[in-house]
This record gives sequence, C-alpha cells and structure tokens, in this order.
Amino acid sequence: MGIRLQLQLLIVLFITTGIGLLGLQEWVHLTTERAVETEHVVDEIERTAFQITTLTAEIASKPAEVRPQQQWRAKFEQLEELLRDPRIQSKRAGAAIAQLRRVMGEMQAQISRMIEAAGSGPEAAYFQERLSRELQATLLVAQSIVSNASTVRNILTEGYLKELHEIRAITLYVTLAAVAILILAGSVMMIRMIGGLSLLQEGIEVFSQGKLSSRITMRSKDELGSIAKSLNSMAAKLSESMASRDRLEGMVKERTDALQKSRLAAISVMEDINIQRHQTEEAKEALEKANAELEGEIKIRKAKESELRRSEAMLRQAKAGAEEASRSKSIFLANMSHELRTPLNAILGFSQLMQMDPNISEESRINLQTINRSGSHLLTLINDVLDMSKIEAGKVELQNDSFNFDELVHEAIDMMLVRASSKGVELQLDSESVYPKFIHGDAAKIRQILINLLSNAIKFTEEGRIVVKFSSEAPDAKGYFRLNGSVSDTGIGIKAEDIDKVFAPFEQIVGKGEEKIDQKGTGLGLALCKQFIEMMDGHVEVQSEFGLGSTFSFTITVKEASAAEIPEQVHEARGVPVGLAEGVKAVKVLIAEDDTASGIILENVLRKAGLQTLAVQNGEQAVAQFRAWKPDLICMDRRMPVMDGLEAVRHIRQEPGGKDVVIIAVTAVAFSEERQQMLDAGCDDLVKKPYTFEEIFQVIERNLKIEFVYPEPGEGESQGETGVKALDKSKVSDALKALPAQLLDQVHRSALELDMDGMEEALAELDKVNPELAESLRAMHRQLDYSAILKLVQED
Repeated sequence: MGIRLQLQLLIVLFITTGIGLLGLQEWVHLTTERAVETEHVVDEIERTAFQITTLTAEIASKPAEVRPQQQWRAKFEQLEELLRDPRIQSKRAGAAIAQLRRVMGEMQAQISRMIEAAGSGPEAAYFQERLSRELQATLLVAQSIVSNASTVRNILTEGYLKELHEIRAITLYVTLAAVAILILAGSVMMIRMIGGLSLLQEGIEVFSQGKLSSRITMRSKDELGSIAKSLNSMAAKLSESMASRDRLEGMVKERTDALQKSRLAAISVMEDINIQRHQTEEAKEALEKANAELEGEIKIRKAKESELRRSEAMLRQAKAGAEEASRSKSIFLANMSHELRTPLNAILGFSQLMQMDPNISEESRINLQTINRSGSHLLTLINDVLDMSKIEAGKVELQNDSFNFDELVHEAIDMMLVRASSKGVELQLDSESVYPKFIHGDAAKIRQILINLLSNAIKFTEEGRIVVKFSSEAPDAKGYFRLNGSVSDTGIGIKAEDIDKVFAPFEQIVGKGEEKIDQKGTGLGLALCKQFIEMMDGHVEVQSEFGLGSTFSFTITVKEASAAEIPEQVHEARGVPVGLAEGVKAVKVLIAEDDTASGIILENVLRKAGLQTLAVQNGEQAVAQFRAWKPDLICMDRRMPVMDGLEAVRHIRQEPGGKDVVIIAVTAVAFSEERQQMLDAGCDDLVKKPYTFEEIFQVIERNLKIEFVYPEPGEGESQGETGVKALDKSKVSDALKALPAQLLDQVHRSALELDMDGMEEALAELDKVNPELAESLRAMHRQLDYSAILKLVQED
C-alpha cells in the first residue's frame, strides 16, 4: 500500500471519527431536547393536577355553582390529554402513568360522590358530616394524583439521565478507540517511512562513491520502493553509459586508422566509378526499353479490364432482367390462378347447389356429376401446372409433420389396386420391405410421389406385375435417416434415347411400337416427383430395358417419429347443414365478392343453412356495410375493385367493434405468401377457391363456435325421385352380403376409384335388385362419402 494511500486512509479515519463524534453530540442534544420537552409536559401535568385539587376544594365550598364543576371537567380532560402525549410514553414510565390514570378514575368517581353529597341539601341531618367526609376523600385522591405526577417526573428524569450517561460513555469509548487507532497507524507508517528513507540514504552514499553495480534492496511497493527502483535503474544506465564511452573511444581510434586506409582506396574507387558510369548508361538504355514494353502491356491490360467491366455490367443487367422476369412470372401465375379458380369455383359451386335440389331429374343429376368431375379434373391440371411453376419460382416449401407412413403406403397401393386389377396387372408391396411405421416429413408430397409413380407404372404396364419396395438406413444422432423407395414394373420399358426425357415437364413417352399410349394428363407427374424428391434432399433415377420394364428408385431424407406424435384425425362427411342448432342466435354474414356468380353461390348455400346474408362487390362497400349492419362474420375476397380485401380488412379492424368480428378470407390466390398476407392483415381463417361447402361450414363452426343441424344419412334424399325409403343402417350390411359378387365388386371398384359415373351405373343395376339398399348407398354417393361405402363393402 502506498504512502499517499495510507495518509488518505488516516485522513478518512480522522474525518469518520469526527463525524461520529458530531453524531453522538447531536444525539446528546436531541436527547436533552426530548428531556426538556418531557419536563414541560410533566410540569403541565403537575400544574393541572394542582388546579384540579384547588377546584375540588372550591366545589366543596360551593356545591351549587356550575362553573367550578365545568372548570374541573375541563382540567380533568386536559390532564387525560396530557397523559396521552407521546413524549412521556416509555416503558419505564408506563406503570406510573397507568397508576396515575387509575387514580384519576378514582378521582372522577369521588368528585361525583362529593357533588351528590352536596346536592342532598343542608336540611339533611348528616349533610355537613358527609360533605366533610367526601371532601377529605377527594382531597386525598387529588394529592395522590399530584404524588403520581411527581413519580412520573422522577422516572422520566432518571431515564433521560441514564440515557445521557450511556451516550457520554459511548462518546468516550469511541474517542479513545479512534485516538488509539490513529496513533497506532501513524506510528507504523512513520516507522516504515523512516526505515525506507534510511535505506535510500545508504544507497545514495554508495552510488556517490562510484559503486554503480550496487543495488538498493527495498521490499516495499510504495513510493519509497519506486524511488529505490528508479535509483537502481539510474545507476545501471550510468554504468552502461560509462562502458559505452570506453567503447566509443576505441571505435574512434579504429575509424581514424580506417580513414587513412580509405583515402588510399578512394583513388581506386574513382577509377571504378568511371567504369561503372559507362555501365550505368548502358543499363539506363535497357531500362527505357523495358519501360516502353511495360507501358504497352499496361495498355493491353487496361483494355481487358474495360472489357471485363462491360461484361460485368451486362451480367448485372441480365440478372436484373431475370429477376424482373421472375417477378412478372409470379404476378402472372397469381393472376392466372385467380382468373382460373374464380370461374371454376362458380362451376363447381352451382353444380353442387343444383345437386342439392330434391326435384332434379336423374339425367340432370348425372350430367351435373359429370360437370363436377370434369371441373375437379381441370382443377387437378391447374394445380399441377401451378405447382411446377411455383417450384421453379421457389415458392413451394415443405410442410413437415409426423404421420403414419405405413398407413400412407397401404392407402396409396389400395387406391391404385383396382386400376391395376382392371388391366390384369398384379400390384403388391414387397414382403422384404423394412421401414419405420411413423416418420416426420411432408406427407402430402410423399403421397403424391408414390401415387404418381404407381399411376405411371400402371399406365405403361399391360400384363405382369408392379412391385413397391421400401428400405431405410440407420438414423443419425438427430434422428434423420435416408428412406429408399422403388416402383418396378414389367411394362413396355423406355428406349435409351428417351431416358433423359422421363423427368422433363410436359414430356410423354410414345411406346408399344407405333401405338400411342394413353396420353391423358399434363406430362408433369414425374417432373413434380423429381422436384419434390430433390426438395427433401434426395434424388430419383430410372433403370429401364425396352420391352421388359422399368424401375424408378428414389431416396429422401426424413426423421424418426413415434406414435405419440401422430395427431388423431377424425373426418365425418356430414353434407350441407339444414339450419342452426337449437339455442344458437341468428348469425349475420357479410359477403365481399366481386365475382357475381361466386357471391350468389356462397349466399345461397349460407341461407340454406339458416344464416342471414348480405353481399357487396368491393372492399369499400364492405367497410360501409360493416359500420351499418354489424355482421358477426365477414367472407372477404382478396382481389376486388375500388378497395381490395387486404385494405378492407385493415380498415374494419380499426373500426369500433372491428377487432371482435370474425373475418374469413375466401380467395383464389396461388402463392402461400399471398394467403399469409391475408392472415397478417387480420383475417382469422382462410378458404381457398374452389372450395367445397363442407369446408365453408367447418371453418364457420370452428371460428364462431356454433353448431349446425345436419341431415341424417339418407334424410331428405333417401326418397328422392324414386320415392323409395332407404334401409336402416343396421340392415345395410346384411343387404350387401346378399348381392351378386359381380355387382358388389362393381360398387367396390367405383368407390375405390372415386368413379362417379361407374357408381351411378352400379346403383342403377342395384335398383333392380334391392331398391332400398340402392337408395341408402345413393345418399352416401350424393354426399361423396365413398370412404363410408368402402368401409361397408370391406366389412362384407
């Protein structure tokens, strides 16, 4: 610790001691003030007690006068108030004050008795005797009050004197301790300083004697230690300086001798300089020549750099053009999606509405189903084209979740089994396939990959078999593993020159000699497979021998999952509701849709379900009607004139009550980011056009927390134009068992392939055999509940 710091600590200690003493002095002063204030209160108590005694005597002498009694009560109350003064409240005086209060109570009772005695009147025989006795008793009590007041004074005075004595003792102890610490610390510091100065003095004397190699030894790290280090360093430098001086003197002597020798050599050097001058001139000429060549190379390099900058500018311009083209393509796709899906929504919507009419003829219903099926096929083609375009534009992302992969594989194979069987082709899962039952990945894209590969194999296989095989590798530390799959067929195969075209968009293979294989579709199935597989960090390849068959193999990266991670999925096809459930209040729905046909469809189907509707054709009208009509639900289109859906939602959310209304986006936009914009703007949910009526009502139930009344299976339709009553549910299974095998197989195949026309033909045949059973299945068919039909058939 340095001397300066030690001095500072002593000063701080001194100041702290002074402050402490001042604090103790202030304590004494405050205690004295409290003692004086308490003394004043006690004086006032004694004076008031004496005045009460005097008034007591006056009341005894003049018992009929009211004024002495009033003065006595005032003084008594004053005495009680003084006894409640916080300045005399202490543990030491507590008992005395309590005694004084008790005596005051006796005094109050005694004065009452004395007044009572005085009021008995002089005619009483014992008047003077009783009055004298009560007066003596009252005076004794008054004297007791004065005595107790003196006792309180003595106790409080003694307490304050004791407290002052304790403070003085503390002050004395603190003063003595501080003085002792100051003396001790000062002595230690002086001893260390004197010792250090002595060592410095001895060292300086040694240095003055020329003994510069000696050193001052001092262990302290304070200022004296620093001085000692500085003196040692100075001595070392002086020693080095003296040694350097001796060396310099020797060097000067050597340089003088060398100078003499150099003078002799100078003549020889001058001769050499002349020779080198001629050589320098020759070198200068060679350098000028080299400079000229270098300048030429620099000009060439600058020209190349200029050309490179022009190339970079052209590349930047080309990149900007490509980005602009990509943006234009995205805008075109969004517009095309909207323009295609909107009329398609009207076609499918009107066909569904017309099929709900119980008075429609069978022929018209079949025609409407054909329209509906063709529209669904057109929607599939549009989705394929848009999927490919969105992949190229980088707009598609994986939607990973945990799912039952084993169930997905068997569902896909079962779905394609009838198509394969109808051609006499065997379709099976390889018995040696080993794979996890549950995985984490994009189930929809994996299902589409498998279905596309199976559909392609069935399409090009006329006989033989198709085998699906899966295997998996060991997972890594994070649970990811490679899932390998293959689809092998004994079809027509692929020519070597066509292998490269297999995964190209819009390419379809021509085979079987000169025949044209069924060319239905867009030619995007395998191209989409390849894109989806590569998105899953995988690859796909094909091995084929023309005339013998092909094998499509793929590998994707997925993650392990468990059964606990699989959400339970329950789907019940209930059709279109016929009204609101009992107890549900009326629901008002505002429909904002610029396409008149789409608006009419949605308005009609919502009204059939018991909802109140109001339709507008742009966002501005939607905001105005929200203010006026106060709907419970708004169905908002994305693209509308005057004000679009996004802006309308933002305006409504800022209106009074706008945060409470449920807004559902009903839109035909193609890209997920556009749909996300609707949700970010304030929409609670979203339905994509074209939609089914079930989707609309599921979203309404989920967001409004209401319930609809749905028709029982076959209700309202089981006695359509045929007038035949449907079978009871418990009897359908028995009726199916009695059907001919060929007819039962036709029903099963039509339900499995979702073949509406085939189902209509099967039901027409079934009308001839069992009309009640036909009506029961027809009710499920009209609701498109083919899974229920399959379940009933497979049970048999």
